[in-house]
Amino acid sequence: MSRGETFALHEIQVKDIKLGQNPASLFYPPKTFIFKRGGDWDSDTREIEKHPLYISYMQRIINNMEWKDTPYYKKALSLTADGGTFRGGDYNRDEIHIFFDKCDDLIEEIKKNGYKSNRRLFSEGKIKKICLLSQEVSVNISRDKKIILNDGWNRFIIAKLLGIETIPVRILITHKSNI
Repeated sequence: MSRGETFALHEIQVKDIKLGQNPASLFYPPKTFIFKRGGDWDSDTREIEKHPLYISYMQRIINNMEWKDTPYYKKALSLTADGGTFRGGDYNRDEIHIFFDKCDDLIEEIKKNGYKSNRRLFSEGKIKKICLLSQEVSVNISRDKKIILNDGWNRFIIAKLLGIETIPVRILITHKSNI
């Protein structure tokens, strides 16, 4: 990938993404401009459908469970106990409901209007911050050419559970052995 393709979006089949990066090997999209990287980062993955976030969204979207009964909500409660925070410090114990309300809003938005990239939302005036253009759903390509979900788990999982077949993604890192 060349520097000119840094923010290019590629349509991918949602069904083709089965693995996600574990937090320890996750790349932060707004600060990642490496493109090709060697190492074992592509072996530090987990199955998306076994992830507590996926299970929680499935319970919410498919089974219509309350967020408070899902593993992700329980994790939020655990992280915010004793003054801790959730989602990188964005939410404290009294604000957890704000995050989960936003999740419901995102589910409804995608149900109603389909999946839209940040680029499209920006051009429609629905998001104002230009920095969000670097925060699309991002994927990495492993040494064996598997597509690995890197960032944008919430949007990706919602699209998957709603049966959306393709979404635009930013390819963030490709394993060096794919040259």
